[in-house]
Amino acid sequence: MSKTAKNALIAGGACLVLAIAAVILLLTAPKNERKSSSETSVSQSQEVQITSKSADNVLAISVKNEHGSFTFTRKTRGSASEDGTVSASYYWTSDELLGVGQSDSAVRSFISGFAALSAKSVVEENAEDLEKYGLQSPRAAVSVTFDDGTKTELFFGIENPANTSTVYFREGNRVMLAYTNGVSGAFKDIKDFANLLITKALGDDEQVDYITISRKDLEEPVEIRYMSELAAARDDENYVVSTLNTHRFTSPYNAEINVSKGGTLVGGVCGLTMKDCAYLEASAKCGLDEPFCTVKFSYGGEERTLLLGDKAKQVVSESTADTPQLYEVTGYYAALAGVPGIFVISTQAAPWYDFNPADYVSARPLSPYIYGCESVEISASGEVYAFSINAESKTFSLGEKSVDVENFRKFFEQLVGSIGEEVYTGEIVGEPAVSVKFTYTDDYAKLYGAKENTLRFYGGERKNIVALDGKPIFKVRSVYTERLLENVQKLKNGEDVNIVW
Repeated sequence: MSKTAKNALIAGGACLVLAIAAVILLLTAPKNERKSSSETSVSQSQEVQITSKSADNVLAISVKNEHGSFTFTRKTRGSASEDGTVSASYYWTSDELLGVGQSDSAVRSFISGFAALSAKSVVEENAEDLEKYGLQSPRAAVSVTFDDGTKTELFFGIENPANTSTVYFREGNRVMLAYTNGVSGAFKDIKDFANLLITKALGDDEQVDYITISRKDLEEPVEIRYMSELAAARDDENYVVSTLNTHRFTSPYNAEINVSKGGTLVGGVCGLTMKDCAYLEASAKCGLDEPFCTVKFSYGGEERTLLLGDKAKQVVSESTADTPQLYEVTGYYAALAGVPGIFVISTQAAPWYDFNPADYVSARPLSPYIYGCESVEISASGEVYAFSINAESKTFSLGEKSVDVENFRKFFEQLVGSIGEEVYTGEIVGEPAVSVKFTYTDDYAKLYGAKENTLRFYGGERKNIVALDGKPIFKVRSVYTERLLENVQKLKNGEDVNIVW
């Protein structure tokens, strides 16, 4: 026999031996190993429909998991149409929410998912070993009762190690896989269904009337109100809007708020959405019995109070022998007075907690309506220039002498123009180089929040410190006061003023 033939015969014999060995191993394999082979083939089967109803067919759905248990029960509400007919619609409520408002959309989405639930695949038809799927002691159980009298009970186990986006579950002894995000409601806490939107959005024709911020680290409350006098003044055909700002401080300053930055303070209370619900019941452990910050506000005819307590933290790193445990502040515990539930609000959504009022003063701190003023008094170098304003005749005078109307309007625009260049809240030394006092009419003062305001300019080589009613707010270039005094003299002498500086 040739060498080639011998090699072929040997190879063929080896293949025969391997084939016989494979058959023997298959026949003698343990029962659970043979079952794994069948599981693989079954798991490749098509999607299986478990329930095929609509959410409206669900009478009740109950969940039991590591967080506890809760049940949502169907209710009926009626609504009348224009022709007088009444139609019914369904919604679901849970007593376990303890009166905390619920997110109807989240609840309906949860119920819809289990009303029409499909399995990704069947893993094992008659499973005997439930432990390996985490189904001997299930992580969660869901019971769904339908309005036709049928009931479905499902039990959920561990995630599939080969595909963590799926989870094992069973109906009876049939083990299946479902996409985790589709059945996530089985693993939720009842708090996860709380309504996180705790204040309504601002209407088209509404504005925040006022907001008062009291904080433990502030000597006096911060008070902000809507400048309603601007809306009233716009009805005057002679009025020229001199500011884009809509709100002003009345404490600790009497000054306008920067229109862009102020929106976070004022508009932040509207459509306020929490990060999550921390507790369903009130508890002093969150610092809300003596809140660090209290925000009172009004809009849309409704007054509300927001309470901000302790900082909410999460662990960044555990403590070691050399370093303490590190935390990261993720938000603040919050509650709306009179509304059940304690929430966590993100730090970004709660600017009132640590803002500095001085940073929010507008560079144009005052923009009173010119005919809302009785007088403007300017003091400098021992001289006092008292300009009187007659709102009825729309005229101006300095002592007994009339002042040109257009020139005084230009001068007034300089007085209330943008003067702030950088925030300054430090010390003030010496006497002011220039003082400008605005005195308002009684009617205007009621709207404005003060009878008078005084701007004082303290000298410096290049910049003056500007104080509003005794409180330093920012700095301005010295050329501003130089041009201001030049224009006072021009008004006194009947010359044209120049507001460029």
